Amino acid sequence: MSRRLLAASHACVVDINQQLFLEMSHDGRFEIELVIPESWPVGGKWQRHGVIAGAGSGLRLKPLPVVLAGQLSLHFYRARIPGPYPDVVLVDEQAWSLSALQLALIAKRACAKLVLTAEQNLYKRYPPPFAWIERFVMSQAAGIFPTNEGAAEVLRKKGYSGPLEVVPHGVDLALFTPGREDQLRAELGLQGTVMGYMGRLVPEKGVDLLIEAWRALAERADLPAWSGVIVGSGPERERLGEAIAAAGLDDRVRLLDAVAHGDAGRYMRCLDVLVLPSRTAAHWKEQFGRVLIEALAAEKAVVGSDSGNIPFLIDETAGGLVFPEGDAAGLAESVAKLLLDDQLRCRMGRSGAEVVRQRYDVRAVARRLGQALEDLAA
Repeated sequence: MSRRLLAASHACVVDINQQLFLEMSHDGRFEIELVIPESWPVGGKWQRHGVIAGAGSGLRLKPLPVVLAGQLSLHFYRARIPGPYPDVVLVDEQAWSLSALQLALIAKRACAKLVLTAEQNLYKRYPPPFAWIERFVMSQAAGIFPTNEGAAEVLRKKGYSGPLEVVPHGVDLALFTPGREDQLRAELGLQGTVMGYMGRLVPEKGVDLLIEAWRALAERADLPAWSGVIVGSGPERERLGEAIAAAGLDDRVRLLDAVAHGDAGRYMRCLDVLVLPSRTAAHWKEQFGRVLIEALAAEKAVVGSDSGNIPFLIDETAGGLVFPEGDAAGLAESVAKLLLDDQLRCRMGRSGAEVVRQRYDVRAVARRLGQALEDLAA
């Protein structure tokens, strides 16, 4: 007999993020009720919730209105969360958030096992009442599943001593497939070896460093033909466009708007090298680097800084090179190494893809999480 799982995640307002729960519902361990906001700010605009193809009896979506108390993490669900009492409550929110407190109280009332996820890999002290909320929620948890080793260390440092297992993000192998999109490359005017970035255009992602590195590479006569592409949206977009023009790179670098997740695989296949030049900030360091496993699934070599979880992923997969964060010269040298050695670049892409298929396929991650939840419920 399957157990009842109540999960809540504001990230799942985007339909592709529901895929993990959809895959979990397929093996019959749990009947899943996934609570999501009716709408949520995505990219600066309010977006109505999506529904992933295949959601139905095994995965029931429950869109509910939310109240925002100034910040996104300070939200809670305005309506009563419906449904029969669950066996397990999974909270995909910050432990100090109002929504985590709301779900923890529901789990306590239902005598259900409370399970948390965690991504925060910087140790932070929160002021009251959030420190109190965090302590209470963590004290109620039957288990916590961080997505990275840094978050696991933070949880232990904060005194959590219960069951803990790192369960990473997964990648849809049907979307990020190997190959090359020659027609799209031609439409975008990309020639030679193509390097690129895909993601948010914010200061901590370090895309300005990539432009600085490209300017240095453009001055080298020993390199084969290359071009660059940046795909994303965010507050840095205008400044990055100006930096591309100031560096004299308009003829070989394209700055494109963000694309729908369903199209991300096509744009990834335009690349030969994916670059993630994140830099650590006071409030953030790279928590996972999902774009790295997406690139590797498509057999693209990667170059990343040593911020947060990036070096762990690259070392584990042997799929690329790591440079010191904030070091544009080091980034340029790493990229140049891959430009000059086609065999190394292809070997890294294939090696990374093999590891990603074994460990980061979203279906495998779903089975791993489902088994861990079943063990806790039992």
